[in-house]
Amino acid sequence: MDELLAGIDKEFCDSDGSLRIVGANWFGDELRFDLAVLMCEEKETELWKIHCGQVFDERLCSEFAETITLSDDSPLLIPYHDNEIQIAFAENNVSPNELFGLITSACYEIMGPSVDLSRFLNQQLSSKGICSSKYGILGRFPERIAKKLLSDLADHDIKAKMLEGFSPKYWTGSVYIPYPTNIKALSIGSSYIIGTKFSANQA
Repeated sequence: MDELLAGIDKEFCDSDGSLRIVGANWFGDELRFDLAVLMCEEKETELWKIHCGQVFDERLCSEFAETITLSDDSPLLIPYHDNEIQIAFAENNVSPNELFGLITSACYEIMGPSVDLSRFLNQQLSSKGICSSKYGILGRFPERIAKKLLSDLADHDIKAKMLEGFSPKYWTGSVYIPYPTNIKALSIGSSYIIGTKFSANQA
């Protein structure tokens, strides 16, 4: 990956360069995809084969992008680092739409527009779900989002509190274990891959 990222950092033109995922295949928990890289209009498009190992989550979009990053501290990794915190609530007199909006705003502020609300929110992803209830469990959120949401709810007519937190884990097929410490996020425009091993070779 170092060669690809260094080349893009040095030669990529923001005005007429582009990146695009043009094909992808799964092999167990490994993802392999082809990335078309046009550094600038004066150069030929390069095809790079990207290999992602031990993938935990991904969202691939076949659209033109202008940025690519590989990071171990991306906001996308918050659910894999933070404790998972359940938020319980009672005596809810906040309108369903407003409560849903507060939850959405807190998640977006901490994780950005790529956040998957359905991953955290209890019941269906709409104001007609848990947000319309008088009491219950709003959902299970990463600790940073839970604290932000609790702070935002403090000025509203609802009683909410954080329950005991748990470290995030994943299912191996036989047991739940903590996520690896070397987990990273590869982001290409609005696409992303969460995994532990990334490599790239020019075709």
